[in-house]
Amino acid sequence: HEDADGNEISVEVVAAPILGSEGEVLQVIETSRDISERKRQEEELRKTNEHLEHQTLIAIEMTSQAELANTAKSEFLANMSHEIRTPMNVVIGMTGLLLDTNLDGEQRRYANTVKASADALLELINDILDFSKIEAGKLEIETLNFDLRSTLGDFSDLIAVRAHEKGLEFICAASPETPNYLQGDP
Repeated sequence: HEDADGNEISVEVVAAPILGSEGEVLQVIETSRDISERKRQEEELRKTNEHLEHQTLIAIEMTSQAELANTAKSEFLANMSHEIRTPMNVVIGMTGLLLDTNLDGEQRRYANTVKASADALLELINDILDFSKIEAGKLEIETLNFDLRSTLGDFSDLIAVRAHEKGLEFICAASPETPNYLQGDP
């Protein structure tokens, strides 16, 4: 249909017959109304739904790509930590052999510093490997016997050096009632 200005419009027509006593159609009453606005809103809703479906597909694709990137990062961390651990173990082993030789006091101090730093670096590498295992859901907690005070001492030695460089003091100690030897994953 067209409106008074000649513009095409959508119209809904409802027809109802008026029946005579014999069931014959005497008259048909028709009503019509302009449903152009409703049609426009339906089209707008359809376009919005299409847009949302498209955005949902994009979000799903982005999530998939993020998961792949995260997996690649975890694999990279695991591979790199394995690659670095091998030469680090050689440094630790050779330093241990060096410490078994006759060294003067200054040389022994230097060798002990190298060994302590290499041990700390190896622990950091192991932590990175553990982190990548956590992200991959593959970290297995070990149950070992360990000396809590020794573990805390190693940890605090590393942190204390960094803190001292920044003019800070770092103290780490277990309360006296805490046992020295525990079982768990240090």
